[in-house]
Amino acid sequence: MKIGILTFHNSDNYGSVLQAYALRNYITKTFPNDECEIVNYVAPNQNDLYALYLKNNSIKNIIKNIRAFLFSKLLKKRIYEFDVFRKNYLGISKERIEESNTLRDYLQDFNIMICGSDQIWNPLSLDFSEEYFVPGFKGKKVAYAPSFGNGKEKDLNRIDKANIGSFLREFNAISVRENSGIKMIRSLGYSKDVELVLDPTLLLEKREWLKIIGERKEEKPYIFFYSINYNPETIDMVKRISKKTRLKVKIMFSTNKTYSALGKGFELIKETSPINFLESVRSATLVLSNSFHGIAFSTIFRKQFFALEVRRNGEIYKDERIHNLLEKFKIDSRIIKREDIERIDWNDLKPVNYDEKAINNELKKSQDYLINSIKNEY
Repeated sequence: MKIGILTFHNSDNYGSVLQAYALRNYITKTFPNDECEIVNYVAPNQNDLYALYLKNNSIKNIIKNIRAFLFSKLLKKRIYEFDVFRKNYLGISKERIEESNTLRDYLQDFNIMICGSDQIWNPLSLDFSEEYFVPGFKGKKVAYAPSFGNGKEKDLNRIDKANIGSFLREFNAISVRENSGIKMIRSLGYSKDVELVLDPTLLLEKREWLKIIGERKEEKPYIFFYSINYNPETIDMVKRISKKTRLKVKIMFSTNKTYSALGKGFELIKETSPINFLESVRSATLVLSNSFHGIAFSTIFRKQFFALEVRRNGEIYKDERIHNLLEKFKIDSRIIKREDIERIDWNDLKPVNYDEKAINNELKKSQDYLINSIKNEY
């Protein structure tokens, strides 16, 4: 068989490239006699979304470009190291495809297309594209853990719901990453079974990730703080925890929001590849994050961690992706708010009580879904 994967592999985002690596890696080791590649489709707006410099069409963008120029050495290195990782690890098709008609012609040679994971079905994503539903594909269509992100049903009005609904009905099997995704699928008129599965990064066990990280570096104890949106409340929480634990804080550049965390007493890690991200989680004494993949890799490496919840518009913002994952693993007590900091004894932190049975049950369920979706006839 020839198996293709459509996902956000081209994003300069640690979670995006690592979930793409994990999904293809799992499929190739499970089906060694078949061919599997990540289709090198780049959706409209994706190039602009991850460009070093924005268009100078507003005062805001000009200010952002000046800021990017000041950090251009680090940012160019980051872009280069993501490209190297993609080239060395992802198994991407050589042909870069940006046009829908070209993509649909290219896919004719595949027997199976797997859509996912990441937020490829999020109607709020700037790089949203109907092509991630592979319309008109004649082979088997399988969805593995695509996410609608934190989009709501009302956000579906931004897309052509009738079109998307018809594309969904062409799928042989659909799974999503969080409960809200099932609701979104239902609101688009899909009535068949929808499975709830783990993010692809969790299909691989710790030992498999350690193969690409290599030897552990000798490090003094530190907190690894990883966020996509470094808002003031999250930064304040981390600073307070750092003071109580007497541990320095390290951060990595994730998005333009990272600028908000600079100058706050945190150490910026200069090594920027996805492998460096994995090493930063693996070697940390404590991981603090409000990013889904920051939490996912904390569980993979069985780390001491806390998921940070903050307020938006005066109310606690609940990231359902993180809640669903930690509830499945029976460790949702690791989600904390600002007011919880004072009740925790930071000098005598209890280890995370990982429920290996619950984790293995969820892992097997997800692996079985993926294997059966590829093997079985529908």
